[in-house]
Amino acid sequence: MPLKISYSFDPIDIQKISDIVSERKQLGRRLVIERIQRNIEGEPPLISEEELWFAMMMCLLTTQQPSGPNDPVPRFLLSIPFRLSLPKIRQSENIPELVKKELSDFGGIRFYNRIADETYENFSTLEAGGWSRLKYFANALSDQRRTTPEIGHLALEQEAAEYMSANYRGIGPKQSRNFWQYLGLTRFVFVLDGRVIKWLHKNIDFGALPLSTDFLSDEKYYRFVSGILLNLCEQVGVLPCLFDAVIFDSYDPDEWQGYI
Repeated sequence: MPLKISYSFDPIDIQKISDIVSERKQLGRRLVIERIQRNIEGEPPLISEEELWFAMMMCLLTTQQPSGPNDPVPRFLLSIPFRLSLPKIRQSENIPELVKKELSDFGGIRFYNRIADETYENFSTLEAGGWSRLKYFANALSDQRRTTPEIGHLALEQEAAEYMSANYRGIGPKQSRNFWQYLGLTRFVFVLDGRVIKWLHKNIDFGALPLSTDFLSDEKYYRFVSGILLNLCEQVGVLPCLFDAVIFDSYDPDEWQGYI
């Protein structure tokens, strides 16, 4: 069940967050505007197996990697054609070797041996029947996404994230939420990492609340922090998916060349 936490934030902090969100929107920052368009306004994006696969690779590649607009991983993900596309993976006779070669040849990407193994195992899980369950959640979230946002939507978003972390290698609390958020299908789960925690400590007085990066790999602690931030977002009047986009965007003076 989603964790509900009640905490009263200083009105000054609430206004500060509201002002920061408004500023990033008025600046027309690409990440912020695309998050609004993909996750909040209009029809949800159409989700194909290729889109699901790209989201999987995006999660595996961005774990413990520099992921700013000009870093190797985003440039690899935005390369056209995508070097590890679903058709290319399906045609490969040796998936781990293909992944290692593409990543090492591109340069600047760490952990390519681990990513190669995770890619092979996750692809095998999908081809062994995992696609149907993934599509079930994609369709259910898409139907929910077509309606006005309400806090009750968090339960399905959380269930979909739990499915990802329980069934796919390299997908922990952060990436299990990042997967569905990238696809434009969630609005209430948070994508949390050290940058978010650092930004929060810099901008908000959390008093004695124990916000730390040390335990974000633990699902229960991740939910605890998410519950605090959900309470903050309710008081500010901003959806979580937009709030974390604003935070991540604040670290990147350069604009993104695409959406990942």
